[in-house]
Amino acid sequence: MNLSRNLPEKQKIVIYCVLVLAFAVVFSLINSPLTLGAYMFIPSIVTLIMLFIVTKDGKSKDAWRQIGFGVSWKYLAYAFVIPSVVLLTSYLIAYLINPDFFIGYPKGEKINHLLYPFLPIIIFSVLQTVTLSLGEELGWRGYLLPKLIAHTSSRLKAHLIVGLIWALWHFPLIFIARAYNTEGNIVITTILFVAVVCFLSIIIGELKMRSNSVWTASLFHSVHNTVWGYISPLFITGAPLIYWSGESGIITIILYAIAAVLLLKFKPKQFKPDAQLSV
Repeated sequence: MNLSRNLPEKQKIVIYCVLVLAFAVVFSLINSPLTLGAYMFIPSIVTLIMLFIVTKDGKSKDAWRQIGFGVSWKYLAYAFVIPSVVLLTSYLIAYLINPDFFIGYPKGEKINHLLYPFLPIIIFSVLQTVTLSLGEELGWRGYLLPKLIAHTSSRLKAHLIVGLIWALWHFPLIFIARAYNTEGNIVITTILFVAVVCFLSIIIGELKMRSNSVWTASLFHSVHNTVWGYISPLFITGAPLIYWSGESGIITIILYAIAAVLLLKFKPKQFKPDAQLSV
């Protein structure tokens, strides 16, 4: 028992990544409503396996403190505003490029309340934050990221590694189950998806580490998914729009890249990084 608890950080990282990707492949091969529904909880499931079976750190307060369950309202606000502004701007630019991308609401439907769709976005974002998104972020930014920062002594490198693992974790859904990223040229959309995920990983990771709260990461993840889910039905589906806007279009990638650079460049005055930001 002591041997497993004293595993080097590198070994913990490798075991975690292998288990996460192995679970993803198995769940995608089974390809049932149950396994696909549980897919977003794989990072959390593996986190619990690591804490209570592999390393036996689950009873340690330090392990849970590293994950971070405090609340920072300032960073929760950032987590709501950044993805909302990026996605709204991305679709607006796409509309300005080609107004035909916009198809509007289905006939017979109309906006009949000033709070629509803002109130549903807030409600669904909160619900996802404590369920589906937490299922991922408890693993990605709660467990894996702090260990990578400690091991690499580079926040940027750690963010990018998490981003690549996060993207690879989606691959079984894309290439085996064919349950995600199904429109357009699969090679192009996958390359764009990996790019946006890496920039998202920098932003979400920085917000999580600065707030020391997994809730910040989970809310950002939820708002990104929810805002995209509400705006995308108003626009045409498939190519060429998915290459330009949406969840991982070129415009969205550029906007998230700008947000990532600004976040890395301008740090709070009292911010003391856990590890030096270096390449």
